[in-house]
Amino acid sequence: MKHAGLCARLDAAADRFTSRVLGEMYRDPFWQARFGERAERHGRKDGRYHIDYLIQALQADDSVIMWNYARWLQQVLTSRGMATHHLDENFELLAAAIRTEGWPDAAAATAMLDTAREALRYSDGPQRALQEAADRLAAAAAEAMQSPHSVPDLRSHIDYIADAIALRQPELFAKHATWLAGFVASRAELVKSLVTLARVAPAIVPAAATELCAVIEPSLAALDGIAYPQGA
Repeated sequence: MKHAGLCARLDAAADRFTSRVLGEMYRDPFWQARFGERAERHGRKDGRYHIDYLIQALQADDSVIMWNYARWLQQVLTSRGMATHHLDENFELLAAAIRTEGWPDAAAATAMLDTAREALRYSDGPQRALQEAADRLAAAAAEAMQSPHSVPDLRSHIDYIADAIALRQPELFAKHATWLAGFVASRAELVKSLVTLARVAPAIVPAAATELCAVIEPSLAALDGIAYPQGA
């Protein structure tokens, strides 16, 4: 059997790897606030699946298994309130955990995870254009807002918007934005960031600007319907 020793070590370390990955990811208060106890429960199940599919791919010596798994899971999780960057981070942290073991054949496993991460890049369309321009678009919006510290949040908005476009479900971003309005320190700042993204997008990513605005518009309408406390 291909990579028999490596597969056995991965299987034995699965729970430990999952605990390490989730421990790093869940430092972000987003997870507890957004999903509560479900984050831990489902995160552990997903962690086991990641290892199981990784083992299958190694045994078959077939990276397509990881590619197809990542593409399938991306669609499932992004339709349930997560974003592509969350899954990408999970795969990245899992690869880092495997590297720290010092196993002589660890590169075979991390190469499979690199394939999974590459599969998370949309193949074409405005969603791919947004992924490719995300860093530049976030930086341009932050500069326009004179708010350099907002780049990570803007980057996350773009990722969620790209996923909503890919799924053809703009309402998913509206749902995320209304939840986010109760999580961030300033709802007004959230509205400002979305308006700014729509304003600067045509110059930065013209291939996706129309679709981005089509997702942001109903989100702004939804946010407008929220009762804003004084000073928000």
